[in-house]
Formats: sequence, structure tokens, C-alpha cells
Amino acid sequence: MSESFRKIAPYYDILMKRINYSGWVRYLGEIFERFRIKPRKILDLACGTGVPTLLLARQGYEIIGLDNSEEMLKVAQKKAECRIPNSKFRIPKWVLGDMRDFKIPERVDVVISLFDSLNYLLEEEDLRKAYSSVFNVLEEGGYFIFDMNTNFGFSQYWSKGSEVREEDGLLSIWRNNYNRERKIARLELTLFVQSPSSPPLIKGDKGGLIYRRMDEVHEERGYPPKEIERLLKEAGFQEIHIFKHLQFQRSTRSTNRVMVVAKKDS
Repeated sequence: MSESFRKIAPYYDILMKRINYSGWVRYLGEIFERFRIKPRKILDLACGTGVPTLLLARQGYEIIGLDNSEEMLKVAQKKAECRIPNSKFRIPKWVLGDMRDFKIPERVDVVISLFDSLNYLLEEEDLRKAYSSVFNVLEEGGYFIFDMNTNFGFSQYWSKGSEVREEDGLLSIWRNNYNRERKIARLELTLFVQSPSSPPLIKGDKGGLIYRRMDEVHEERGYPPKEIERLLKEAGFQEIHIFKHLQFQRSTRSTNRVMVVAKKDS
């Protein structure tokens, strides 16, 4: 999984400019309020470049960002160092680790995992291991809050062929397909990154820009809500709620993305 984000790490935030992370973090706050959760320590699992991590840190939470990509964590750490601190801001701790099997020095009150990170686990056993690792680092009475893409969402939005985007000098080509039998969604991503050209080759040539190409493949698997619930219970969670993402309505067969709230009994 770390290889899937090694090349694109410096450009990831540009690629994700359309994602309303602030809205997602507000939704987390609504979940905290609805379930009367008052976390002090939070683990952001598969935190990537740390956008939600830093938003939560600015709210005063003590937060750890864990990711399997060293390159993504480097970007997150640089952003943290460049942030102008406010009176509440607490610098996150960054941990390199695999979400299937990880440990941290201390237990936390809440573990979050956002933007379908857990869909990258293509085997049921790996997802079960991730749930168990989360259970083990939670305090008694702690919560695991995460989203996942659904098979319906994959069938609707990952089978549209190709799309070309251009933002901030970055040209990207997105080629999607979804295998209904295997329940695997595949994204072939090609980037063309602007970079200064080499010295002029002929007299009078003022140089210009050249484009460097890079290619990555990302695969995600969809899991039915009943399967998610079963695996969470096998990991030890008891109280489990599965909502439509950004809402508090129960998920249905036509839900594109779910938000799961699971509690570790005290």
C-alpha cells in the first residue's frame, strides 16, 4: 500500500483539492456530540498528508497520525512545521506503521480513519487484523470512527472510464474500472508534473517547461455493511452504528459511502 502513495505524495493535496475535509471534520464533531464522546487523545489511522489530523490538532486535541507511507508522513510533518500555531494547536506525533498490525506507546480515546483508507485492505483477514489492532489501542469505552466506500458506490463512480483534470500545473488522468465479481475497484492514475527544462539545446532557445510522467495503480475492495459489522464484532466491538456518510440515517443498498461508529465496551 505504501508503494501506491510513494510517487504522488508531493502532489496528493493538489489531487484531493475537491475533498471538503473541513466538512468531514465538522461531521466528526457532530458524532462526538451525538455519542457524548469527549476525546483527549485521538489516533488518525492512515492519515496520509495529515489534513484532518492538523484540523483536529488546531482544535486542541492531542493527536497521533499513523501511516504506512514514509513519503506521505514527510509531507504531513512539513505542513505541521509551517502552520502558524493558535492558542489551542498541539503538534501531532507522526508514526510510520501498517494499519493491519500496529502498536503505539499509549492508548487513545478515539481512532479515526477517513477517506476510504480501509478499503485498501483487499483481503477480509487483513481488515479483521486492522479492526483488532484498533481495538487493542483504544481505552475502555473508546470509539472507532471510520468511513468506507460501498460496492454500490464503486459500481456508480468507479466504472465511468477515464477523466482528465488540470489543477495548479498538475495534469492528471484517472482511469477507473470496477470488477463486480471480485468486488475490486481499480484506479490507474497518470500524472504529468511540470518541471523546468534542461539548459537550452540551441542558441536563442529560452528554455521552458517539460512534463515528467508518473504512474500509479490503486485498488480498493468493497465490503457489505453486514460484513463490516461481523468483522468488528469478531475484533471485540459491540455497539456498532453504520450511517450514510455525513448523515445520521441508516445506510441502504444505494448508499455510496458509509460512516461507522463502533464502541469498545468499558
